[in-house]
Order: sequence, then C-alpha cells, then structure tokens
Amino acid sequence: MPLAAGVRLGNVVLREPLGKGGMGEVWLGENTALGSEVAVKVLHQAGALDDGARARFEQEARGVAQLNSPHVVSVFDYGVTDDGEPYIVMERLVGRDLKSYIQEQGPLPCELTLVIMRQLCRALRYAHERGVLHRDIKPANIFIVEVDGEPFVKVLDFGLAKYRAADLDLTASGQLMGTPYYMSPEQFMSPRDVDHRTDLWSASVVAYACLVGKLPFLGD
Repeated sequence: MPLAAGVRLGNVVLREPLGKGGMGEVWLGENTALGSEVAVKVLHQAGALDDGARARFEQEARGVAQLNSPHVVSVFDYGVTDDGEPYIVMERLVGRDLKSYIQEQGPLPCELTLVIMRQLCRALRYAHERGVLHRDIKPANIFIVEVDGEPFVKVLDFGLAKYRAADLDLTASGQLMGTPYYMSPEQFMSPRDVDHRTDLWSASVVAYACLVGKLPFLGD
C-alpha cells in the first residue's frame, strides 16, 4: 500500500506529508495510543532494496535512539511498512531549519550565532563522547525550535553518521559521504577514517555562514 493520509504504521496513523527527498519522505503522524503528534521518516522502495542504504537507515534509528541529548532529535520507534519500506518514528518539531533562517535574514547577529553554535557544540560533544560522528553537519540539519521564547537547537539526520562499533562496513571505499561545501578535506579523501574533528570543521563552516551569510569556499 503506498503512503497516504490514514495509513497506519503500528500505533501511528499518517496525517500529511511534511517533506520529500531523493531517498525518502517525512510525514506528520499521530500516535493514536497517546494522542500525540510525531514525525515519520520513510525510506523509499528503491532505498529499501539497497542493502547499504537500508543498513544505514536502521543504524540511524538504533544509533540516535541511544543519544539522550536534548539537542538531538528523539527517536521513538523503528519498523517496516507492508511494502517493505523501513520507517523511523521521531519527535515532531515545530520551527524551521538554520538554512531557512540564513536564506531569509542573511547574516545573523553575533548573539544569535553564539547561542546556536553553543548548543550545536553541546550536541556534538555528547555524540562524540559516545563514539558517534555525524559527518553531515550543515544548516539544513540544524533545526531551530522555540522554548520559553528562546531559540533551541535540535540536530537532525544522522543518516551518514559513523558509529564506533559498527560503521566501517557501511561506507563503501571511495564513496563520497557528506555535503561538499561543509566537508573537511580529510572527509573528501577518506570518509571512513575521519574522527570528531571533521564535525568541528563542518561546524566552523556553519558559524561562518551564520555570520557572513555565505559560504567560505565555493568551487567544483
């Protein structure tokens, strides 16, 4: 059965699509047992048939579920649709990503940039201490919600993350992993061998983009 409003996945009923990408889509859902809103990320059929993509998707669900940080999006459940498409149930966030902030406002005030970067670095430190490298830090994966009138950062999309215990076999040799404008030089050269410093490089590019309103490096 194709995804549509009203489709049930366990305790969750899909309500409306929130976004769509090359490998999957995200739906607004309702946990009917609790009456709460959730987000449901579904891997498309083509990705579900790719053993590597499917393994990374499941690893993302298991890995993020272990990251009990207020600055990392929470994962509640993992499953597979009747059509064999894996899905992740996660917290529903209301706000917008940092990419939208920068596109709409241009350079951000230093004070706001400092708040965002402090919270981003807390999330990265927490993940790094537990052996998780994000490898795709960029404004589109930094979501800003409002808590008590203040901006609050949530880091999204650990689909390219490297996990201390399990990742090496999930990254094919020579495969480019990440978003080029935000990637460290060593991530271009050998994505399987990077350490926590690659995320710090990406975070630095994010800080530059916040303050200047454009990227520090452009090119092929």
